[in-house]
Amino acid sequence: MSEGTRGGPRGKGGQRKSGGLDDFVAGLDGRVRAVLEPLRARVQELDGVTEGIKYASMAGEWTPAAYVGSRQLYHVHIKDGMHGVMTVTPDEAPAFLAASLPEGIKQAITRGRARARTWLSVPLHSPRHVPAFMEMVAIKHRLLCERASPRRR
Repeated sequence: MSEGTRGGPRGKGGQRKSGGLDDFVAGLDGRVRAVLEPLRARVQELDGVTEGIKYASMAGEWTPAAYVGSRQLYHVHIKDGMHGVMTVTPDEAPAFLAASLPEGIKQAITRGRARARTWLSVPLHSPRHVPAFMEMVAIKHRLLCERASPRRR
């Protein structure tokens, strides 16, 4: 990325760019691409998802991210061990708890239900971790799409 597009963080969530993800991923280490490419392929099959690059100011790195409308679906930290990150609100928690997710994830959601949101961080160290994370992405995607669609009376 050129110095002009880097910029500094903007607000709590940092700066968001919609373009350049393919170039960003192409410049990454082969082991990282081996995880991101199958993840992106599966995410691109979901309706209404856009991808971009997000500057995670707390981590000090640019991260690949996916969105449904203006809401973030997830982002992936690459520095210091690759992991996928998403939030779960108290309203979303029941859908995650009803799914067949690992018990550790369910415990983290249950412990965080008193907060406005729980941040979940899931290891993505190899392509074999993608299906489990994708299961969570699919739940979050469904919930964001339901929230975005007009309510019927």
